[in-house]
Amino acid sequence: MKIPNLTVITLTSDHHNWLLKGFCRQWQKYCPLDAGIYGFTAVDIPGFEFHSIGRFEDYPVQKWSDGLIETLNRIKTEFALILLEDYWLIRPVNVNAIATAVQIMEEEPDIARFDVATDRVNCHQARDYGFINGLDIISTPIGAEYNFSYQASIWSVEKLKKLIVPGESPWESELRGNLRLASRGYKVLGTRQVPMWYAIVMNKGQFDKTGTWMFPARTLYSDDWKDLEENDCLKTT
Repeated sequence: MKIPNLTVITLTSDHHNWLLKGFCRQWQKYCPLDAGIYGFTAVDIPGFEFHSIGRFEDYPVQKWSDGLIETLNRIKTEFALILLEDYWLIRPVNVNAIATAVQIMEEEPDIARFDVATDRVNCHQARDYGFINGLDIISTPIGAEYNFSYQASIWSVEKLKKLIVPGESPWESELRGNLRLASRGYKVLGTRQVPMWYAIVMNKGQFDKTGTWMFPARTLYSDDWKDLEENDCLKTT
Protein backbone atom coordinates (compact mmCIF):
# COMPACT_ATOMS: atom_id res chain seq x y z
CA MET A 1 0.00 0.00 0.00
CA LYS A 2 1.21 3.47 -0.85
CA ILE A 3 0.11 6.98 0.06
CA PRO A 4 0.42 9.24 -2.99
CA ASN A 5 3.40 11.60 -2.92
CA LEU A 6 4.99 9.81 0.07
CA THR A 7 7.99 7.45 0.29
CA VAL A 8 8.62 5.46 3.48
CA ILE A 9 12.36 5.33 4.22
CA THR A 10 13.99 3.05 6.77
CA LEU A 11 17.65 3.95 7.40
CA THR A 12 20.14 1.30 8.45
CA SER A 13 23.88 0.62 8.62
CA ASP A 14 26.05 -2.48 8.45
CA HIS A 15 26.58 -2.27 12.22
CA HIS A 16 22.87 -2.35 13.02
CA ASN A 17 21.24 -4.11 10.08
CA TRP A 18 20.63 -7.15 12.29
CA LEU A 19 17.77 -5.06 13.71
CA LEU A 20 15.94 -5.18 10.39
CA LYS A 21 14.42 -8.62 10.96
CA GLY A 22 12.60 -7.36 14.05
CA PHE A 23 11.75 -4.01 12.49
CA CYS A 24 10.29 -5.64 9.38
CA ARG A 25 8.30 -8.27 11.24
CA GLN A 26 6.69 -5.62 13.45
CA TRP A 27 6.11 -3.38 10.43
CA GLN A 28 4.33 -6.13 8.49
CA LYS A 29 2.21 -6.88 11.54
CA TYR A 30 1.12 -3.32 12.27
CA CYS A 31 1.45 -1.21 9.11
CA PRO A 32 0.24 -1.90 5.54
CA LEU A 33 2.42 0.79 3.94
CA ASP A 34 5.29 -0.22 1.66
CA ALA A 35 8.61 0.61 3.35
CA GLY A 36 11.94 0.77 1.57
CA ILE A 37 15.25 0.08 3.33
CA TYR A 38 18.21 2.35 2.60
CA GLY A 39 21.68 1.31 3.70
CA PHE A 40 24.90 -0.25 2.44
CA THR A 41 25.36 -4.04 2.29
CA ALA A 42 22.09 -5.51 1.01
CA VAL A 43 19.88 -7.49 3.39
CA ASP A 44 17.28 -9.78 1.83
CA ILE A 45 13.96 -9.53 3.66
CA PRO A 46 10.85 -10.62 1.72
CA GLY A 47 8.41 -7.78 1.16
CA PHE A 48 11.00 -5.01 1.56
CA GLU A 49 13.07 -3.46 -1.22
CA PHE A 50 16.68 -2.73 -0.23
CA HIS A 51 18.42 0.31 -1.72
CA SER A 52 22.21 0.45 -1.34
CA ILE A 53 23.63 3.99 -1.31
CA GLY A 54 27.25 2.85 -1.49
CA ARG A 55 29.98 1.36 0.68
CA PHE A 56 29.58 1.42 4.45
CA GLU A 57 33.22 2.44 4.97
CA ASP A 58 32.65 5.61 2.93
CA TYR A 59 30.09 6.86 5.46
CA PRO A 60 31.60 6.84 8.99
CA VAL A 61 29.42 8.23 11.77
CA GLN A 62 30.88 11.72 11.33
CA LYS A 63 29.57 11.61 7.75
CA TRP A 64 26.15 10.24 8.65
CA SER A 65 24.48 13.27 7.09
CA ASP A 66 26.22 12.53 3.78
CA GLY A 67 24.42 9.19 3.67
CA LEU A 68 21.08 10.84 4.35
CA ILE A 69 21.70 13.38 1.58
CA GLU A 70 22.51 10.55 -0.84
CA THR A 71 19.32 8.77 0.22
CA LEU A 72 17.16 11.87 -0.25
CA ASN A 73 18.63 12.43 -3.70
CA ARG A 74 17.10 9.09 -4.72
CA ILE A 75 13.57 9.94 -3.55
CA LYS A 76 11.10 10.89 -6.28
CA THR A 77 8.14 11.93 -4.10
CA GLU A 78 7.66 15.32 -2.48
CA PHE A 79 7.50 13.87 1.03
CA ALA A 80 9.28 11.12 2.94
CA LEU A 81 8.42 9.34 6.17
CA ILE A 82 11.84 8.73 7.73
CA LEU A 83 12.44 5.91 10.22
CA LEU A 84 15.42 4.15 11.80
CA GLU A 85 15.83 0.39 12.00
CA ASP A 86 15.45 0.34 15.79
CA TYR A 87 11.95 1.88 15.72
CA TRP A 88 9.88 -1.28 16.32
CA LEU A 89 6.12 -0.79 16.10
CA ILE A 90 4.06 -1.75 19.14
CA ARG A 91 0.52 -1.22 17.83
CA PRO A 92 -1.32 -0.61 14.54
CA VAL A 93 -0.37 2.54 12.64
CA ASN A 94 -3.09 5.08 11.88
CA VAL A 95 -2.55 5.22 8.13
CA ASN A 96 -5.42 7.66 7.61
CA ALA A 97 -3.70 10.09 9.97
CA ILE A 98 -0.48 9.83 7.98
CA ALA A 99 -2.39 10.48 4.77
CA THR A 100 -4.01 13.51 6.39
CA ALA A 101 -0.58 14.82 7.42
CA VAL A 102 0.61 14.56 3.82
CA GLN A 103 -2.52 16.40 2.67
CA ILE A 104 -1.87 19.21 5.15
CA MET A 105 1.75 19.53 4.02
CA GLU A 106 0.67 19.66 0.39
CA GLU A 107 -1.71 22.52 1.18
CA GLU A 108 0.70 24.49 3.40
CA PRO A 109 4.11 24.76 1.71
CA ASP A 110 5.86 26.35 4.70
CA ILE A 111 5.69 23.09 6.72
CA ALA A 112 8.99 21.23 6.84
CA ARG A 113 8.17 18.41 9.24
CA PHE A 114 5.09 16.62 10.55
CA ASP A 115 5.85 14.49 13.61
CA VAL A 116 3.91 11.21 13.62
CA ALA A 117 5.31 9.99 16.97
CA THR A 118 5.19 11.44 20.51
CA ASP A 119 7.94 14.00 20.02
CA ARG A 120 5.94 17.21 19.48
CA VAL A 121 2.93 16.34 21.62
CA ASN A 122 5.30 16.02 24.61
CA CYS A 123 6.85 19.44 23.97
CA HIS A 124 5.60 21.86 26.64
CA GLN A 125 5.41 24.59 23.98
CA ALA A 126 2.94 22.66 21.80
CA ARG A 127 -0.18 24.61 20.89
CA ASP A 128 -3.40 23.68 19.12
CA TYR A 129 -3.22 24.37 15.39
CA GLY A 130 -6.44 22.92 14.00
CA PHE A 131 -8.83 19.96 13.90
CA ILE A 132 -8.78 18.01 10.62
CA ASN A 133 -10.21 14.56 9.79
CA GLY A 134 -10.59 13.71 13.47
CA LEU A 135 -7.05 14.78 14.36
CA ASP A 136 -6.04 17.48 16.83
CA ILE A 137 -3.18 19.15 14.97
CA ILE A 138 -0.55 20.90 17.07
CA SER A 139 2.39 23.15 16.30
CA THR A 140 5.52 24.13 18.18
CA PRO A 141 6.99 27.62 17.80
CA ILE A 142 9.99 28.47 15.66
CA GLY A 143 13.13 27.72 17.68
CA ALA A 144 11.49 25.19 20.02
CA GLU A 145 13.78 22.42 21.22
CA TYR A 146 13.89 19.33 19.00
CA ASN A 147 11.80 20.88 16.24
CA PHE A 148 14.42 19.19 14.09
CA SER A 149 14.41 15.53 15.08
CA TYR A 150 14.86 12.14 13.48
CA GLN A 151 12.00 10.66 15.46
CA ALA A 152 9.46 9.23 13.01
CA SER A 153 8.30 12.16 10.90
CA ILE A 154 7.08 13.12 7.47
CA TRP A 155 9.53 15.57 5.91
CA SER A 156 9.37 17.78 2.88
CA VAL A 157 12.27 16.24 0.96
CA GLU A 158 13.41 19.52 -0.58
CA LYS A 159 13.22 21.41 2.70
CA LEU A 160 15.13 18.71 4.56
CA LYS A 161 17.85 18.78 1.90
CA LYS A 162 18.23 22.51 2.62
CA LEU A 163 18.56 21.85 6.35
CA ILE A 164 21.23 19.15 6.40
CA VAL A 165 24.86 19.64 5.47
CA PRO A 166 27.66 17.11 4.81
CA GLY A 167 30.05 16.06 7.52
CA GLU A 168 27.73 15.74 10.52
CA SER A 169 26.89 12.89 12.86
CA PRO A 170 23.18 12.23 13.51
CA TRP A 171 23.40 14.09 16.82
CA GLU A 172 25.17 17.07 15.27
CA SER A 173 22.68 17.05 12.42
CA GLU A 174 19.77 17.31 14.85
CA LEU A 175 21.28 20.03 17.04
CA ARG A 176 22.62 22.19 14.24
CA GLY A 177 19.64 21.38 12.05
CA ASN A 178 17.37 22.89 14.68
CA LEU A 179 19.19 26.22 14.31
CA ARG A 180 19.03 26.04 10.53
CA LEU A 181 15.32 25.17 10.71
CA ALA A 182 14.64 28.18 12.93
CA SER A 183 16.57 30.52 10.66
CA ARG A 184 14.38 29.54 7.70
CA GLY A 185 11.13 29.91 9.62
CA TYR A 186 9.69 26.57 8.55
CA LYS A 187 6.71 25.18 10.49
CA VAL A 188 6.74 21.92 12.46
CA LEU A 189 3.44 20.17 13.23
CA GLY A 190 2.26 17.05 15.01
CA THR A 191 -0.94 15.55 16.36
CA ARG A 192 -2.23 14.66 19.80
CA GLN A 193 -3.48 11.29 18.49
CA VAL A 194 0.03 9.91 17.76
CA PRO A 195 -0.34 7.95 14.48
CA MET A 196 2.72 5.77 15.05
CA TRP A 197 3.67 4.18 18.36
CA TYR A 198 7.00 2.36 18.51
CA ALA A 199 9.69 1.33 20.96
CA ILE A 200 13.28 2.36 20.31
CA VAL A 201 15.09 -0.89 21.04
CA MET A 202 18.63 0.52 21.08
CA ASN A 203 19.71 2.56 24.11
CA LYS A 204 23.24 3.99 24.22
CA GLY A 205 24.46 1.38 21.76
CA GLN A 206 22.88 -1.57 23.58
CA PHE A 207 19.79 -3.62 22.75
CA ASP A 208 17.13 -2.67 25.32
CA LYS A 209 13.81 -4.49 25.61
CA THR A 210 12.57 -2.53 28.64
CA GLY A 211 11.82 0.87 27.09
CA THR A 212 11.93 2.43 30.56
CA TRP A 213 14.30 5.16 29.42
CA MET A 214 11.79 6.49 26.87
CA PHE A 215 9.15 9.13 27.60
CA PRO A 216 6.56 7.87 27.98
CA ALA A 217 8.06 4.47 28.82
CA ARG A 218 6.97 1.76 26.37
CA THR A 219 7.88 -1.63 25.03
CA LEU A 220 6.44 -4.35 22.82
CA TYR A 221 3.65 -6.62 24.01
CA SER A 222 4.85 -9.90 25.51
CA ASP A 223 3.28 -11.83 22.63
CA ASP A 224 5.30 -9.74 20.17
CA TRP A 225 8.55 -10.46 22.00
CA LYS A 226 7.67 -14.17 22.01
CA ASP A 227 6.88 -14.07 18.29
CA LEU A 228 10.14 -12.27 17.48
CA GLU A 229 12.16 -14.78 19.48
CA GLU A 230 10.44 -17.75 17.85
CA ASN A 231 11.15 -16.26 14.43
CA ASP A 232 14.85 -15.65 15.10
CA CYS A 233 14.56 -11.84 15.08
CA LEU A 234 16.46 -11.08 18.29
CA LYS A 235 19.99 -12.20 17.46
CA THR A 236 22.26 -9.21 18.05
CA THR A 237 24.64 -9.99 15.17
